[in-house]
Amino acid sequence: MKPFGIDSINESERKEVARRALNNLLTSYADEADIFTEIVQNAVDAIKMAADQKLFSSHPPELTIVIGRRATGHHYFFVKDNGTGMSKDVAHNLTVPGYSFGKKRGKTIGYKGVGASYFFAASQMASIQTVDIKDNKTAYTIKNSYNWIKNDEENEPTIEDHAQVPNFLKDLLPDSRGTAIYFQFHDGMKPKNLNNLVIIGDGPDRELQNWASFLTIKTALGISEPNDLLKDLKINLHLDHGDSQYFQTWKYGNFDLDERSLGYPYPHKVFKVGVDKSTLDNLEPQHRYRHIRKNQAVYYRWGAEEIIDLTQTLEENEKEVLRQYLKWAEGYLCYSVDVFKEINKRLGGRSNLLRYGMRIVCDNTPQGRIIDLSLTSSQGLDRQSHVILSFENLELDTGRKISADESIANAINKLGQRIIAILKEYRWAMKKKERPDPSSDLEAWRNSVDSRSQTSLVSDFYEKFSLYPVFKVDPDTEQEVIALFTSILSNSLLKGYQLLAISGFNRYDALIDITSDFTGSRELTDIISKRSDDYKIDGKGKVLEFKHNFDDLLFDFEEKTKNPSEIDLVVCWNVPNLNVSRGRIDPMYGKWKDHRIGYGISYMWYDENDTSTIPIISLKNLLSEILSKKESECGETGLGYSLLRQMETQDAAHLI
Repeated sequence: MKPFGIDSINESERKEVARRALNNLLTSYADEADIFTEIVQNAVDAIKMAADQKLFSSHPPELTIVIGRRATGHHYFFVKDNGTGMSKDVAHNLTVPGYSFGKKRGKTIGYKGVGASYFFAASQMASIQTVDIKDNKTAYTIKNSYNWIKNDEENEPTIEDHAQVPNFLKDLLPDSRGTAIYFQFHDGMKPKNLNNLVIIGDGPDRELQNWASFLTIKTALGISEPNDLLKDLKINLHLDHGDSQYFQTWKYGNFDLDERSLGYPYPHKVFKVGVDKSTLDNLEPQHRYRHIRKNQAVYYRWGAEEIIDLTQTLEENEKEVLRQYLKWAEGYLCYSVDVFKEINKRLGGRSNLLRYGMRIVCDNTPQGRIIDLSLTSSQGLDRQSHVILSFENLELDTGRKISADESIANAINKLGQRIIAILKEYRWAMKKKERPDPSSDLEAWRNSVDSRSQTSLVSDFYEKFSLYPVFKVDPDTEQEVIALFTSILSNSLLKGYQLLAISGFNRYDALIDITSDFTGSRELTDIISKRSDDYKIDGKGKVLEFKHNFDDLLFDFEEKTKNPSEIDLVVCWNVPNLNVSRGRIDPMYGKWKDHRIGYGISYMWYDENDTSTIPIISLKNLLSEILSKKESECGETGLGYSLLRQMETQDAAHLI
């Protein structure tokens, strides 16, 4: 009898065991960056191993990354390295659950450590072409793996003995030492495509820069300190839009967007407005005034022994494990959360790429997700702080990417608290958050309102329809949005909606009854009528949330003050940008009106993985559409028409 039942099951049972193992593998990955992390870090491992073997005597290390973001067809991610390459046996074993060639070669910086089978299992289609150090080439393509893993009634995956890639990539496949991985995104995995990860509407050069920021934060490109073995690594970053391609070259070592250099994006390197604590410590007393309330942040890096000695709350066993593994600790404290907003604006992610909290670095590579700072006496500063703890040879739990050692976990929390407590003592050198003057300038307010009324869609709209205007300006606050919406309802300009109550609940703004199948609700001559049955919005006592800009609601979600699954309708003045920080937005107005799922609905917001959906009435879009139709009937081209075209053009650019 074989131990553990090895060789005691038939071929059909083996396939079922493999299918279940791969399904468990897929469910262990939940972050939208996991596929990028796994592929890039395997490539960097291969280059590092080649550098260890001194294989770069004639050609420098090089990494090629292609973002395949298409208007039509499947999006893809492609990575090629000129590392060690793989033998035929190793290349074919990559599809085996849990197999890790890197681990056989010694310590690597791989992220999950569960084997390369993940990116074959998670794909719509995946290809590999590799050439080993003896110039032996291996290539194959796997199709239908995800569908079979998720449903045993699907056809089994097929394997072709060549790398099937788009035409643009064929010349990039390696013919000499190295490996290329092609990954085609599947609708069942996260992300489904590449449209919702970085800001994409500001042109290809900026989009490529945003992808560089995304990759340096999410993958092994975010090296925390320059590595001598990889100091000459060249990164070729391509963007493939299908009908056009774009290219940039980046360096590897220290993060600098201006210099196109990738490495860990320390906050003070992204937004260079901070001061090193040592500078303040070394000031002569008579020169201290130069820094009082002048800086937006303070940062400092401590050596392991230094920060251990400064953290008096550590137990002896905690000190012992820290001395064994900790290399250094760095803290950053800014005067306001607005600094982090500016940092993330520069990084160009759809969500906040660099967050407050603590980041663990192991063997020079950031690991896992941000850990919350459990501050006590410094409570309130947790959202203004970023702490990095660098460890060496520390084993992390594979799934959670934190230490399974309770002593380390407790010590990490204590270090974070102590670091922020130290930096808090230097707030004298940081700016104070500006607060409005309590003695408001009434004349300035009146002038501002008068200026806003000069070009007002609201004023134009009410005048064109011979209605008494609710006010003369376009909304600038949530209160004005509420006033405008109630006026629109009372003038029967928006049908099928009846407010039950405004306020009366400490979390949400209003309750509303919605009916979308009333007489005339589908009249095609009505420019804001319902056109689609893809989503049902009808119901009694629906939760309505008012906002000035839709982005304000996403901030509430981020702060966990509101739950997207509890909101049935949002009414706002405008949706300023489809590149939102969370989820995605589809337009349902103007040129997209045939997608409209309810009377007057302008957009639909979908949370990650479509876990929640919220219809949006944007009053700016709504009034522009109605006014544009009225202008057209009068043979005019006025403010309504121009604003509608402007919004359509802006939104269309972000849907590419």
